[in-house]
Amino acid sequence: AIKSVDPTPQFASNVSGYPMEQKTFDRWDAYFGVIASEIDLLGLDIYPRSEADIPIIKSSIIGVASKFGKPTIIAETGFPTGPGRFSEAEQASLLSKTLDQARLALPKAIIYYQYSDTIPTTDITESSFGVVKSDGSRKSSYDLIMKAMAQPTGLLRVETKPATPANIRIFRADGKVLMEKQWAINWEPLPSGDIIYFVQFSYPKTGSIMIPKTALFRINAGRTTEILGDFKTGKTTVTY
Repeated sequence: AIKSVDPTPQFASNVSGYPMEQKTFDRWDAYFGVIASEIDLLGLDIYPRSEADIPIIKSSIIGVASKFGKPTIIAETGFPTGPGRFSEAEQASLLSKTLDQARLALPKAIIYYQYSDTIPTTDITESSFGVVKSDGSRKSSYDLIMKAMAQPTGLLRVETKPATPANIRIFRADGKVLMEKQWAINWEPLPSGDIIYFVQFSYPKTGSIMIPKTALFRINAGRTTEILGDFKTGKTTVTY
């Protein structure tokens, strides 16, 4: 009914993401199997139990997005603080790592749960996810979490066609190498801290390859960038 009046709103529905394990992912499949055709975005709650859960975040998001052919949002993510939960230092560190993994799956949005603690009633854990305490004072994690949420994390993909054992390096303006890979880089997050980075790829040159043996590109850390080198035509395409 709403879209018959205005077709631009995007609708989502979210499903619990705790604990991060296969039973939860099966629940995602069952839930969206019923309603995916009626919504525009798949809303996923991401709640790692510990750092051990974080490496599976990217694949779990991509898996459900691919299955239902819909973009995703992270509708909730966060870490409660207090006795028997996480320290404020762990809250900041784990959230930053969670964001890094989630952003690799290219969700349309990430929503932190929640800004402020609430006065406990029956569930102390549920009331302690905030970066601000219930009295309005900031937790020690506040600045780091605000920075992590605001950080424009750029992703980088580098591919050569045909696939060639190229050496790919990302380095800073002062020449310090931050990442080095072979063959390709597949949507890796750019290191945080600087604004400008350089990407260089080199390879064993043969007579049939038209691109120069070493190619150098200047990229912005806050922008997702794709570099494609076509060795047959000699053309290099850079997409932001």
